[in-house]
Amino acid sequence: MTTQRRTVYDVILASNDHPDVETVFKRARKVMPNISLTTVYRSLAWLVENEFVIQIKGLAAAHFDRSDIPHSHVSCPSCGVIHDVSYIDLKKQIEDQLGRTVSHYDLNIYCTCVKCDK
Repeated sequence: MTTQRRTVYDVILASNDHPDVETVFKRARKVMPNISLTTVYRSLAWLVENEFVIQIKGLAAAHFDRSDIPHSHVSCPSCGVIHDVSYIDLKKQIEDQLGRTVSHYDLNIYCTCVKCDK
């Protein structure tokens, strides 16, 4: 893994907020001031393709998260806030129902958050 990719990966691992590309770029520049936005885009694409990180789709902008801890996401379509949720039994339930091994899954649930529901 290149030093640029490692820097971008470390930014994702240190994040608790599902950053978008611009946020990853700003954080990566604090560590590596000469990294370009193009390099961040390419690094994220490589990290997603090689399953180091996941891309959360369905919002106005792509957001990124670590992939080493199995979990899903609940996204608010109004403000875009994303929360992690764990469905440990979901994989087992699907495997039991289908009689097949699930290699991975990507689940994003959409519901209005408490703040936007007021």
